[in-house]
Amino acid sequence: RLIMLLIFGDLMKATWLFLFAMVSIVHGTIRTHSSFCQASGFLVHYGTEMNYAVLVIAVHSAIQVFRPSQTVRSDGLYPYRYYVYAGALCIPATMAGLAFVNPHWGYMSQGAFCSLPLRPFWYRLALAWIPRYMIAIIILSLAVAIYTHVGFEFRAFSSI
Repeated sequence: RLIMLLIFGDLMKATWLFLFAMVSIVHGTIRTHSSFCQASGFLVHYGTEMNYAVLVIAVHSAIQVFRPSQTVRSDGLYPYRYYVYAGALCIPATMAGLAFVNPHWGYMSQGAFCSLPLRPFWYRLALAWIPRYMIAIIILSLAVAIYTHVGFEFRAFSSI
């Protein structure tokens, strides 16, 4: 089911990028202040922020490796699945919605799509790049920890 969140996020992003291209072919240049640009930017950014699902998959895997369960239905994040699904809807929507804190507009027309404004630079960092880097660092850290743990377990098992 978590994979479906990834598919949903990519589908959302691809659909709105395609719709933006079609509307700009039919109507010409899309202005930054238009509602369509703001909605399209929000939904593209929402689809991009679904990287949350990759983080949840990594955390789920780590929990299964470090604290394996004896029962089938209580492993990993399964008992918290409704919170995970709610987070999958709320966290990306919040991150995409924070763009509207900007007094002028939340998203800017960049020609082929609407995205976060280029200036101020910290704005784009805080809403797009820092969360991505944090997710990547957490995932890589969990992968190294799992790899190390499994290596030690195999060494202990082979010495028996």
